[in-house]
Amino acid sequence: MRFVVIAWLLVSCILVQQNQVKAQVKEDRKTSAAAGKIVKLQCLSQAELDKLFAKRVHAGPGMTLGPYSNMFFVMSKIDTDTSIGLQCKSSAVYDLPLEPAFPHSYMATLGELFDAIAMQTGCRWSYKPEDQTMTWGGAGAPPAGPAPKGVAMITFEPEPKDQADKGFPYEITPAYGWKAEPRTNWIMYVPPTAPMAMDLHVQGKLSASDKSAEAKLFASAPLDAALDRLKDKNPSATAKDLTKTKVGDYDAYFFETTIAAKDGSKIMWRQWHFMVGNQLCYVISTIFKSQDARLYPDVQSMIKTFRVKAKH
Repeated sequence: MRFVVIAWLLVSCILVQQNQVKAQVKEDRKTSAAAGKIVKLQCLSQAELDKLFAKRVHAGPGMTLGPYSNMFFVMSKIDTDTSIGLQCKSSAVYDLPLEPAFPHSYMATLGELFDAIAMQTGCRWSYKPEDQTMTWGGAGAPPAGPAPKGVAMITFEPEPKDQADKGFPYEITPAYGWKAEPRTNWIMYVPPTAPMAMDLHVQGKLSASDKSAEAKLFASAPLDAALDRLKDKNPSATAKDLTKTKVGDYDAYFFETTIAAKDGSKIMWRQWHFMVGNQLCYVISTIFKSQDARLYPDVQSMIKTFRVKAKH
């Protein structure tokens, strides 16, 4: 039923609000232009953009960027009254996975959401007047008249490879023999005797519309985030199943559980969720139970070294 409702909303948004204009996110503009099917959208002023990017949305579930952008085109219309297309200069970016950057309890500003997507995909994002076009999905030529309103296209461009990991703001000292392997919004720490053991993830930045509520928000967000992830493993989990601890000098919420690998072997699954200023982070450790006694002490010692990266 949910898919039927979403499909109906998508059709309604396109037919009513975009004058039968269909969003085209992937890079096939040359073909469409040759067929005369590119429609220019009405551009937003800087004041309009500032107002739009401050609006709050449900960030949604984790999935690859391609399906997420399709879903978000509809859901952004519901949350902000503007249909927002997420388009990429590299088609490979559409296949990159997105993890939830915020707790389910939090509605992110559009700016916060785009920052999180950019970090996870190794991109920078922008609103460019020259990118405010869509592909006409109807028969024949697009209708004449004013440029369609109520649509905004956000462009994600891959960062140069030599810049991709320079913006990572935190660090952990690897234990003896371990290697740190930077990714996008996370760093993988690999022990000498196993293919995995610990990762450090940077998630979204949070804010409160009422600044006086931010202290309460920053205190509750890591608890909510930890409980979200624990409920993925145990739907009946409650806050009582979380333990207060530290990651470096920062207060954190911790849980551990055991999961089964495909081959039946047991894996110790642990996560620590915490805030650094207004940024949500977590550490995740997955260790085969047969190696836990040997590797987990290293994880515990490394977590103590977590710190903000020194600026040079």
